[in-house]
Amino acid sequence: MADIIDISKLEFLQDKMGEWYCTLDGTPFTGTATQYLPGGSMLAESNFLNGYPEGIQREWYPNGKLKTEYSFKDYLFHGPSHSWYENGELKYEGEHEKGKEVWGKRYGE
Repeated sequence: MADIIDISKLEFLQDKMGEWYCTLDGTPFTGTATQYLPGGSMLAESNFLNGYPEGIQREWYPNGKLKTEYSFKDYLFHGPSHSWYENGELKYEGEHEKGKEVWGKRYGE
């Protein structure tokens, strides 16, 4: 089973291509990193594979409502993406493939 740790324990670095990755004790991190507000509410949940974002990534507003949800595959945006306003209304929905937006729609702008 993959590790679940506090994101503050990770060190973020840039590779030769300028891409950000993270390590834990000098080793590329595989697992889930979480970040909480002082009151205990979840602020972010990020998944990593060999130091790079992989799979579903989520962020929340301080009020507990979901802010963003998107996916990475092979270090690139891939799959469905959503973001919401702080009141919970949909702000954006779209689909990415290999880092490029296939389609997207913005709301309330």
